[in-house]
Amino acid sequence: MGAYIDSLIASGYGGYAGWTNDLAAENNFKETGGRGKETRTPGTSTSSMMSATTTGVQKDPNYPQFSFDWTAAENEALEKLKPYYKAKLDEAGGDVKLAKVRIKIDYDTGNRYREEDLGTQLAADKRVAEQEFRDTTTDLNRRGMLFGEMEPGTEEQSKAPYGDIAQRFFLNPMSEKQSARKLAIERAIGRQGEVAETTRKRGVEDIDIAFPRYERELGQEKQEKAILQMAPLSYQQSYGKYQALLSKYNQGGA
Repeated sequence: MGAYIDSLIASGYGGYAGWTNDLAAENNFKETGGRGKETRTPGTSTSSMMSATTTGVQKDPNYPQFSFDWTAAENEALEKLKPYYKAKLDEAGGDVKLAKVRIKIDYDTGNRYREEDLGTQLAADKRVAEQEFRDTTTDLNRRGMLFGEMEPGTEEQSKAPYGDIAQRFFLNPMSEKQSARKLAIERAIGRQGEVAETTRKRGVEDIDIAFPRYERELGQEKQEKAILQMAPLSYQQSYGKYQALLSKYNQGGA
């Protein structure tokens, strides 16, 4: 039995036990991929042991045996990877908290600015309304339309009431227009606040959705790295040691 046949058997293709020609075994393996000769499917994650079990080996109790526990190797790899991926997750968690804090700060700052803008715009509108009132009443007074006649018995009042024409056709419409203008200012600022609140909520919701997804992706990445990279590397190292031991055995037996 040659070294190549031994490596096939150690890799889980126990069906090559009894073969004596390395070249023939190599050609057969290239043609068939070892189908039908597996004693364990290479690369699967099970607790079974890969071991060389040949009739020749069984006859010699000193023949080096090779076994590899894939499940133990994968679990060990996962344990080694835990600190790294925990650090990444903690870092992401810190980023999430910081992002939420920043969203709140931006929202609170926006609220303060909107309140200031509302106060500024209402104050400016009030000055405009007062000027409109002065201009309108001055014009009406100049035209003799501002005041009406005083009711009998109210002569002691210092100011006569506004006239009906002035009230109905000038002062009331002006007051309604001013009220509508003030309401428009308040609504515009209010809507800005509603949009900001919606943006804040969606920002927080997006973060709350993205973080668990990232956590799942990290877990999957860790699993794949342990199973597809680290465990096979551990297998190669173990098999390399076995090959060295087998070489010594063959040299001693030669």
